[in-house]
Amino acid sequence: MQFPEYMRLNFPGLLLGPDLFHSWPVGIRFELNRNHWPHVEWEAVLQRACTLYEAVFRSGDSGFIVSGHEFEFERKRSGPGKLPELRHSVFALSRKYHLGLHGVAGRQRSTTYQDRETSIITTFRWAEMQAHQIGY
Repeated sequence: MQFPEYMRLNFPGLLLGPDLFHSWPVGIRFELNRNHWPHVEWEAVLQRACTLYEAVFRSGDSGFIVSGHEFEFERKRSGPGKLPELRHSVFALSRKYHLGLHGVAGRQRSTTYQDRETSIITTFRWAEMQAHQIGY
């Protein structure tokens, strides 16, 4: 199943974008750091994040890794302009840090805001993977 179809079936009406936490009636927030910035205990943050990941996903579970990037541009009188390619996505980071993501399975661009002079285009890229394959 492709990601857009999955979202349509399981989360009808939900639009991905900024402030996703407040866009759906159900949300869970976890505090990973015991202290306030800049006194971050990174080992404690990593330990808590790994514990949560292992508690949420069973060995056979699969899910989607989704990377979204917004690009804002002003319309020029000569035409709509060209969108840049996304180079710093979670998939690019995966190659650099060996996170186990196997590449982009799909990509979709959506206009998430538009007025007469400005458009915000969001590019979503996704891959479906087994939870245990991700180098969390």
